[in-house]
Amino acid sequence: MTPPIDSRVIEPLSPRLHALVRSLSTDTDALIRRVVEIIKNAIPDYTLSAYPSMQQELYDSVVLHLAIWYDCLLAAEPPSETQLIPVEAAARRRVHQGVSLAGMLRAFRIGSRGFWVGLLEAAGDDTELHDELLFKLSPYLLHHFDVIAQTVSQAYVDEQFQHARWRDRLRSELWNVISARPDDAEAFRRHAEALGLDAWSPHCAVVLRLDGATDSYTKVENAVTRLVTRMAERCGVPVDGIMRALQRDHLVLWLPVLRGETLVDTDRRLAIQAGELIGHSQITVGAGVGLPGSGAHGWRLSMVQAFRALESRPLGAQACAHRYSEILFVDVAAASENVQRYLDAMIERLSAEPQLLETLEAYLELRQHRKAVACKLNVHPNTLDNRLQRIETVLAGRFDNVSWLAMLDAALRLRRHGA
Repeated sequence: MTPPIDSRVIEPLSPRLHALVRSLSTDTDALIRRVVEIIKNAIPDYTLSAYPSMQQELYDSVVLHLAIWYDCLLAAEPPSETQLIPVEAAARRRVHQGVSLAGMLRAFRIGSRGFWVGLLEAAGDDTELHDELLFKLSPYLLHHFDVIAQTVSQAYVDEQFQHARWRDRLRSELWNVISARPDDAEAFRRHAEALGLDAWSPHCAVVLRLDGATDSYTKVENAVTRLVTRMAERCGVPVDGIMRALQRDHLVLWLPVLRGETLVDTDRRLAIQAGELIGHSQITVGAGVGLPGSGAHGWRLSMVQAFRALESRPLGAQACAHRYSEILFVDVAAASENVQRYLDAMIERLSAEPQLLETLEAYLELRQHRKAVACKLNVHPNTLDNRLQRIETVLAGRFDNVSWLAMLDAALRLRRHGA
């Protein structure tokens, strides 16, 4: 606790000023309401807070500080430790009520100015009282409210630190459930709800590959905090609404599917936002986006998919966000040995005629735009048509069959990535 100021800065009030302050201390309602209204109009933190009793707490806080102010003036003593206990408690509550330290200190300055103006107005045109207020009492005004401000700041920062430590511990425990105990549904629910997360709504994992993750712990933590804040801003969700886990040189984020948004839209939106994050961050060199999932198993699967999407990036490719949905068929095929053998056999049949394999790769890469394919291969359009017909004959399929095209694309991707 901040030590009280030296009592020598306070001189006893004159009998007339003492009587005026005592009179004011018995009729404070108008001044309190005026100060409360000024604070509410000037500082959005208090009106936008989701805390149910925030308005009453603001009123009670002004009552508390005005009472301390008058009591100290009447006793000619600085705030005591006993008087500062509820001040500290209120400051600690503001951390959990969404009121910023800057907003709280500004409210405190508004209140102290209002209390001072209240004294000046009560003195009216009395020159003697005005002189005592300006020359005798005003020096103490600064000391008094400086003590309160220091107490408030220290209590707020301490609580903020403890709150951060508590959330870090909960995130670590939730990560342990997701990664090692996904069958423990009760532990997942308990830890997620303690963090303020919707345990059963779909969440999508985004894995960011970090450059410089071997730097000092403080430097990495600061960088991670900035990344999470930027991602929260881009996604339009609170920072505390994002579950995160730092694993070596990767940062895993779980972001909620927005209300009314389809899973397909979530997949595309997060890829765009992760790509923007890479473009504006020096520490992020790649990203992978998994498919949305629910519950511990769904969150874990989404994370695994995000890692696979990130690892699918070809060597030397430009840093960007990769979606698991883009390699879904390849990943499913790779997980089944007989499917993989079948797709390998398809490509093997084309290997006897290398120009056919080259043509197929260009045809799929350029999204079946025949003019662009012919230009890239430097062949006549008729030659391209002949090659495509030959591929259909060799593989017994048709290019107007979407399923067959998807199978060819998966086969080429498996071959390219050595799956």
